[in-house]
Amino acid sequence: MWVKKGVQHPSALCYIAGDGAPPSVDIDPREDLAVLPYSSGTTGEPKGVMLTHANVVASLLATAMAFHFHERTIALALLPFFHIAGMVCVLHLGIYAGGSLVLMRRFALEVFLQSIQNYRIELAGLVPPIVHALAKGPGVESYDLSSLRLVTSGAAPLGADMQHACESRLRTPLVQGYGMTEAAGLTHGCAPAISKNKVGSVGPCAPNVHCKVVNVCTGAELGPKEQGEVWLRSPQVMEGYLDNQTATAQCLDSDGWYHTADIGYADEEGYFYITDRVKGMIKYNTVTAKSFDL
Repeated sequence: MWVKKGVQHPSALCYIAGDGAPPSVDIDPREDLAVLPYSSGTTGEPKGVMLTHANVVASLLATAMAFHFHERTIALALLPFFHIAGMVCVLHLGIYAGGSLVLMRRFALEVFLQSIQNYRIELAGLVPPIVHALAKGPGVESYDLSSLRLVTSGAAPLGADMQHACESRLRTPLVQGYGMTEAAGLTHGCAPAISKNKVGSVGPCAPNVHCKVVNVCTGAELGPKEQGEVWLRSPQVMEGYLDNQTATAQCLDSDGWYHTADIGYADEEGYFYITDRVKGMIKYNTVTAKSFDL
């Protein structure tokens, strides 16, 4: 795996290689924790998310399949490694697949564009403010960005107009993805080569992810284009929150479904759309109902 720093230091290049079999480690991948990132989850307070080695591996395999990441892929590593997207879907994915990562310490439009041009970057994972800069910022046409085969956007919804504007300017597909710390990264999204790129959609479920939309008050499963809370179940889903059984029980049920607290719907082809966020809990006497805005 090659790790390259941005064009500020074009000579800074290192090669990570092993000279033998990895050491034997006495762990249970399904029980022992690999990482403990923190997330506000559905209740707003930061909580330690217990992700096992099996959770992370399941996420890596799903993401590699969804976006065709392999040993010849050259990707931009811009998302912070202390967030789940940068940690698993960029850093760990690059190590797992043996691809090339071009590291940027922070976003600067000119450096970003130079890096794509100089290192022939194929895949770039971004967030909506950077997509906006690429769609509206100056000088983009001055760089050779023809190596790009896919740009992804996550962390927040991206409007259809902005998605179209960025795709048109970069002349490459832009797809939205969806995921969370509690599921070790990506749960929805796919490269256009193996799925449709529906504007506004976060895509179909990633491999080994099951998802349904339910009524926020009754938990009854809803049909296509009916809005409700998004629930998912997968080998990626966390063991629970560290030392917080109450918060764990609020979002992870006995059947293994993680209640995301996000409002959305799926169309007839299984493409999901995230439209809102559950706003909180209203409790009156013994009746409890979730409230949300549509």
